[in-house]
Amino acid sequence: MHVKLTSDFVSVDGRITLGEEPLARLRALPGIEISTITGRPTNHPLEARDVTACDILIGKRNRLDPGLLDLPDFRLKHIARMGVGYDHLNIDACTRAGVLVTITREAVRRPLASAMLALMLALAHRLVERDRLARRADWATRFAIEGVGLGGRTLGLLGAGNIGAELIRLVAPFGMRVLVHDPGLSPDALGQLGAVSGSLDEVVRQADFLVLACALNEQTRGLINAARLAQMKPTAFLVNLARGELVEEAALAEALAKKRIAGAGIDVFEREPPARDNPLLGLPNVIVGQHNLGMTDELDRLGQMAAVDAVIEVARGSLPASAVNPDAWPHTLRRFER
Repeated sequence: MHVKLTSDFVSVDGRITLGEEPLARLRALPGIEISTITGRPTNHPLEARDVTACDILIGKRNRLDPGLLDLPDFRLKHIARMGVGYDHLNIDACTRAGVLVTITREAVRRPLASAMLALMLALAHRLVERDRLARRADWATRFAIEGVGLGGRTLGLLGAGNIGAELIRLVAPFGMRVLVHDPGLSPDALGQLGAVSGSLDEVVRQADFLVLACALNEQTRGLINAARLAQMKPTAFLVNLARGELVEEAALAEALAKKRIAGAGIDVFEREPPARDNPLLGLPNVIVGQHNLGMTDELDRLGQMAAVDAVIEVARGSLPASAVNPDAWPHTLRRFER
């Protein structure tokens, strides 16, 4: 069995950077062969030589062109994705081709939720503005800037899956009201989390902090557009660590520039990296990241272990609970047996 690691797990000098324990567990598999993809950017689309030369791929954000699935010598059977989003993969095409896709849900739960809370707190305390004043030694106006407390404010959450539910748990000590729009969860399930269910319009209108924690799909693409931004309170903040395509950036930049909303914390963009003249980068009421605010040693350690655990389960002939397309499994198993 041949396992290939994408360049996310390879240093510039070609060394494997997968952690010592997950790498040891991977190497302990009988009949295992490990190789790497080198010399290409981490987000580079997979190429024919990648999918015809390995059985299992461990990676992060490398796209897979469905056309590669039809190659006569196509060999890839399992993509072990370190991370939780999989909008860069055509899951239906993978399922038809017998390619199992697994993700690392639990590994990202706390790091991403805590990063969301970090942005909420930074916006509430106007941390970036205060940092700029301090660096300019502008002490004369230090009491002119006032932040906002979280107590009694409304957290409007779009999506309360693994990460969103963890954010609800993290904000509990702050005494926030939590209003959630998630069609996949019942009001009873949300009630057990300490949240209240609301329609999309209700959540957008009532939120003091509108946090996006939903998946990107055809229903959610452009979800936060000019019309929905116009529904938000002028004192409200938008936080997005999910996917940039959930938000129409031009509309958001206009709303922020004209102070129709108070501010935003943005870790993801419609196009990554964003253009240098992207207006969001020049606005003083925006905190930006590089799709990396959740990157911690905790996420790295847990994510690597979870991805390798999925590989081990597949190698032993078991369907991992982390599979996003379990319908592919019977076909995947047959392909391994050939």
